[in-house]
Amino acid sequence: EADITALQETKISRDGLPESLAIVPGYDGFFAFSSRRSGYSGVVTYVSAEGRGTPVAAEEGLTGALTRSAVDEINIPIKVNQNDGRGGFSPRELDLEGRAVITQHAVLNEEGGELILDVVNVYCPRVDPDRPDRAAFKLAYLSALEVRVRSLIECGHVVIVLGDLNISHCLTDHCDGASLDAAEFNTRPDRLWLSRLLEEAEGGVRLWDAFRLRHPTRTEAFTCWNTKIGARENNYGTRIDYILISHPNLIEDCD
Repeated sequence: EADITALQETKISRDGLPESLAIVPGYDGFFAFSSRRSGYSGVVTYVSAEGRGTPVAAEEGLTGALTRSAVDEINIPIKVNQNDGRGGFSPRELDLEGRAVITQHAVLNEEGGELILDVVNVYCPRVDPDRPDRAAFKLAYLSALEVRVRSLIECGHVVIVLGDLNISHCLTDHCDGASLDAAEFNTRPDRLWLSRLLEEAEGGVRLWDAFRLRHPTRTEAFTCWNTKIGARENNYGTRIDYILISHPNLIEDCD
């Protein structure tokens, strides 16, 4: 009975989408598909057609490149730090893997006024130590996510970023946290990015971790387990899925 349900890693192609998932009674579905290979990545946001969350706009991707022609975006690449040898990726490249859907909702606040809520449903790339190009891609993708979120907040919108960030933020979010080297753990580039976003990003933009707002010291609260070794049975996992919000006073609970 949720107004909004967001799923990641659907691994469904546009051509292979079954009717039962495309048309869910009582809900409108907003999909992002990978254009690079089938059975890979993908996200969907289902919104109740009769609830409070009916979107006024929806968009596939983070950068807007999928709604522009290739000519429009060819000269505006989003780059990560050039000092460490990583190259740049065009906005279209970042959005071709079907990793984000943004839905925009007009909702009433407690005073009866209208506010604009943007729900950014993301499935961020995984860090692969054997593929340095994917590490660079992930950092570029996180940069694009931050740029888009900052622009929405600066427009006065309430923003919720939710989904699989593929980042364990703190040692308490990792099953091996007690035995890991804290300095090495905390200085991984994607963790530094998330820490900065949860403290204060450029321009004063900040997001809050909804779960940690309600459970700041809770341990063994994991969202991902290695299925190959049956790790969920013993809760030997990590917390890599988040609900991040720009206005913490709007969170009633998160678990």
